[in-house]
Amino acid sequence: MVKSLRTDKINGVVDIEIHKDELKNIVQSVDYMKDKVKEELLEDLPSSKEGRKRLDDYAALKEDLRKILEGLH
Repeated sequence: MVKSLRTDKINGVVDIEIHKDELKNIVQSVDYMKDKVKEELLEDLPSSKEGRKRLDDYAALKEDLRKILEGLH
């Protein structure tokens, strides 16, 4: 559950405070989404530019969240 939420509408930035276990769940969910996109790309060869971009975005998000999670240990 979100503990606090701050938004900066002008800059389009959102700060969310959540529990460490919830962050773990989010990382697992992003990893699942990345795997699903990868499967879709492999099924629909040649893959689309948009699909590859989405896969790259999920992989980057997972890595960023993983680094944050590691910083909590």
